[in-house]
Amino acid sequence: MRARLVTLAVALLLSPGLCRAQDDLELERLAPGIEGSAFFSPYDNLDQKVLAALDQARPGSTVYMSYYSLSFAEYPKMFKKLRDRGVTLRMNLFEGVHNDPTYQIDDDLVRDGFDVQLVPNLRSPAAVASLHTKFTVVNDELIVTGSANLSASASLANHEHIVIVKSPRLAKEYIAEFEEQRAACEVMRAAMTKDEWRDYYAYQQFPDEWAEARGPALAAKLRGLDVKTNNSGNVVRTYFSPDDTCERQAVAELRAARRSIRVAMYSFTSPALARAMAEAARRGVEVTIVGDGHQMSIGASTSVNEIIRGEPRIRDVRGHNRLGNFSSIHHKYAIVDDETVLAGSFNWTAQANRFNDENLIVVKSKRLAQRFVRDFAALLTAYDPNGALPEVTPAGDHARILLCIAYPHGDVPRGWELVVYGDSPALGGGDPRRGVALRTSRSVAPNWLGSVSLPRGEEITYKLALRKAGSLADGVSGNAQAGLAPEEGAQPRKLAVAPNGVPQLVREKWRGPAPTLP
Repeated sequence: MRARLVTLAVALLLSPGLCRAQDDLELERLAPGIEGSAFFSPYDNLDQKVLAALDQARPGSTVYMSYYSLSFAEYPKMFKKLRDRGVTLRMNLFEGVHNDPTYQIDDDLVRDGFDVQLVPNLRSPAAVASLHTKFTVVNDELIVTGSANLSASASLANHEHIVIVKSPRLAKEYIAEFEEQRAACEVMRAAMTKDEWRDYYAYQQFPDEWAEARGPALAAKLRGLDVKTNNSGNVVRTYFSPDDTCERQAVAELRAARRSIRVAMYSFTSPALARAMAEAARRGVEVTIVGDGHQMSIGASTSVNEIIRGEPRIRDVRGHNRLGNFSSIHHKYAIVDDETVLAGSFNWTAQANRFNDENLIVVKSKRLAQRFVRDFAALLTAYDPNGALPEVTPAGDHARILLCIAYPHGDVPRGWELVVYGDSPALGGGDPRRGVALRTSRSVAPNWLGSVSLPRGEEITYKLALRKAGSLADGVSGNAQAGLAPEEGAQPRKLAVAPNGVPQLVREKWRGPAPTLP
């Protein structure tokens, strides 16, 4: 596996030293002994939140990470910093993804002496399955989970979420799941030769004789490793597929709904969950789903679509995320009665329930639920702008704004970055040298994206410029104007920030000619 990293065309303006740790995580008290928070891309910088959580690891501690994929180069930088601090890193990654020649981070980490296990198909000797979990445990108490993989696109352009919970009791369950994955990996890897595994990933099927000759014995060994999760708490619970049948847990929560169900889902093929939503709608529960338009159009979703569209009281929104070339609504969350949140890696599919390794977290907290309701309102604003919005409790006196600027003149010259500046202090107070630097990558070009917090209810004026990367108030070579190329001929733009604090997506493009750079 020797190939290129997934790289950014502009460096991320973040170093671990800039993380304010606890302040960045914004943890709130959910219950005695339990703190938590949640963040949402593309409005929040999820990679910064995960890095801030990792940066809390204490010397002598162990960090556990289990992810479907890792492709963002900022993480290995943090891993090396943690190792220098005396922190041990243990990581499980899905072999099916990291066999792809576009990935090499796993090889680099192994070469550098990190404990990285590439995990093959898990739990199901007769089906296509994957290690699809997404979680991190820090200091045996801080858990980061959600829908987001460790990629630049997850933070930059997808609709994703992470949930952060501080609970030593819950952390034990995630660490136990990590160890169970390692044990299952040993069993699966011993079940086939290296050539058979290579053929499996090439053709997505096991050898012809598998089901009869080897399948039953292997399935029995895997079942023997399963340990049910201890969910003794009533505020935060976690479940892992296939041991804990996540679908059954989710159905139970939907059936308990009294007022509302709000679902944001990437992949939805489970008739049982669709029926639970339809039943709730028929008994008077307000039911809304925002699904990924592409995923919900595939054949596997046919049964679900028939159930949902057969119940006229369900508000069914299909969104097409066009922030990047491969962007999606990658969420896997539901909000019940605006007080219970279901989140994590678990798509609402039979595969996720029966075959994949997945994680589902259920949190009963009105404060945490309101964070999800604000994100859900942002999805509706973007993909069903004429429809009603849920009642939202603003978070402070600011709102998160995602700025998506298309640069139509090809690649921005190497070493330069696109910036947004304006009359708000958050946009540099009119100084382009202090404006917000946007980010891009091959997967989102020609778009440049960045987010900022702006005062609720205010009208902001802003402009665009190219800036020499890293140049700030002192300019370049002592010249305050060197390294700056403002957009020529374009009128300043105006932005009315929503008074309700719902995150906003602002799409614009560079309107002037390609500048002559100083």
